[in-house]
Amino acid sequence: MKNKKIAIILVNYCNYLLTAECIESIRKSFYTNYLIIVIDNASPDSSGEQLKDIDGIHFIQADQNQGFAYGNNLGIQYAIEKMAEYILLLNNDTIVDKRMIGELLSNADENTVTAPKIYYMNGEKTAPTLWYAGGDLDFKSLKGRHRGLGQADRGNFDQANSVTYAPGCCLLINRNIFDKVGLLDEDYFMYCEDTDFSYRLLNNNIKIQYIPSAVLWHKVSASTGREMSPLITYYVFRNRILFAQKNLNKIYIFWAYYINFIEILKAWLGRRPSTYKKYGFWGIIDAFKQDFGKSRRRLI
Repeated sequence: MKNKKIAIILVNYCNYLLTAECIESIRKSFYTNYLIIVIDNASPDSSGEQLKDIDGIHFIQADQNQGFAYGNNLGIQYAIEKMAEYILLLNNDTIVDKRMIGELLSNADENTVTAPKIYYMNGEKTAPTLWYAGGDLDFKSLKGRHRGLGQADRGNFDQANSVTYAPGCCLLINRNIFDKVGLLDEDYFMYCEDTDFSYRLLNNNIKIQYIPSAVLWHKVSASTGREMSPLITYYVFRNRILFAQKNLNKIYIFWAYYINFIEILKAWLGRRPSTYKKYGFWGIIDAFKQDFGKSRRRLI
């Protein structure tokens, strides 16, 4: 097995317990040549102060909350300064399987990033529920699609293969790849920055490899509320348009507005979450106004 120095980056915002539990799971890993970098994104509660007191981590206190990409970028830059050869972007609301880090590293190189099989953290052990088992950039919906989403894992997704999308939830990246594709795009603030990053990887001939022997458990949306909360709804609607603007042509930009409005219409018909009506509409309005980064709206 490769013995490369890995920097593991966790971004925290008002979730000391989630982050501490994730750190504890990392420390049970069979792979041990790593450093843990925790970025507190200016949490207004005491979680940053509590995390700073955890032994053996590298702690960075951001002076403002400028989003998921911003926090990760602080960690990436610090990791490069510390001469880490690989960087693992990892959500703080996850539990790491003991073999995951080593399995991801065994399949990664300067032209390949790796992503694990990810389960919902629902307590099911015999046939756990899949959250991610490979993925695809879907230009019809203008977002990343998860293979196997919501399905019980019965061995249908046990083949390693190249994919076109991997979520920022967990991604192992050789440090030199950032020289080719750049850091995460902070205009997104949160959500869809991984769609953008996947697209840039592929455009720079970097392969994204799904590794089913690497396993992660994800407490989905535990750090941001339920799966389609007002917060998530707003950023998904707005950032779908931003992704099209940054990477695609005018037809796709029009299409992004169109499918957003269709989703809102379906919400009024009772076929989509009610949050779409207000917060999805706000996302469309702000995208039209070119108002990106951290929203100034009250998203609760």
